[in-house]
Amino acid sequence: MYMKKILLLSGALVVMALGYNWFATKKSANDIPNLQVEQKQTINATLNLEANGQARSFSGNIENGKSAADFVILLTEKNNLQLKTKEYTGMGILVEGVNGVENNNDEKKYWMFYVNGQMSQVGLSQYIVKNADKISLKYEKSNF
Repeated sequence: MYMKKILLLSGALVVMALGYNWFATKKSANDIPNLQVEQKQTINATLNLEANGQARSFSGNIENGKSAADFVILLTEKNNLQLKTKEYTGMGILVEGVNGVENNNDEKKYWMFYVNGQMSQVGLSQYIVKNADKISLKYEKSNF
């Protein structure tokens, strides 16, 4: 009989502890902060393509934090342009051709990458596009 009382008392204590824990951790609707869905910020930039005396310009939006390579790929696909690239270890993506105009080792003419009118010091894959950037690919003779 004594053992029965101990088991009954122990069971009651377990039930009380579980009940307390459930009530103590239960949150009301007012306790839960409003969940805000993070919206990805987009930026606007321009892609200029210049080759053999002709120039074309395209404007578009891209998610903030994306590279110039992402932007070039996005806009060439969106505007049905043929883009030929090659990825090099340590350098990232290099443009080898646009709409049939391809790098020419004999003439030392290549697609060169510019940002806001200045030749970029980093590659397409490393440069992060900023709002209102003018990204240019110019097919020109290289001094390298």
